[in-house]
Amino acid sequence: MEKENLNRTLLVELADKVGVTMDDLLSHCRRQELVDDRCMVVALLVNDYHLRQKEVAMLLQISQPAVSNLLARHENLMKFDASYRNHFKSIINQ
Repeated sequence: MEKENLNRTLLVELADKVGVTMDDLLSHCRRQELVDDRCMVVALLVNDYHLRQKEVAMLLQISQPAVSNLLARHENLMKFDASYRNHFKSIINQ
């Protein structure tokens, strides 16, 4: 239970850092900006904070395959979308 609360606090902090509300982050809205924000948060949780995809899925109330898809989308955007890449790097450097 304590780890879950810690992960929840981390999620709130990352949402704030990315500039998205928790309601938007947890929504199932498919607006590109929100999906991109979710990609960034998922990438940070998995790659930088070493949470397992299943843990991230439980935090965001989505399936593990959805987390995997968001990670794949993040990798693709980092390669091909300069705007996304620059925004992500600015978040990391905060």
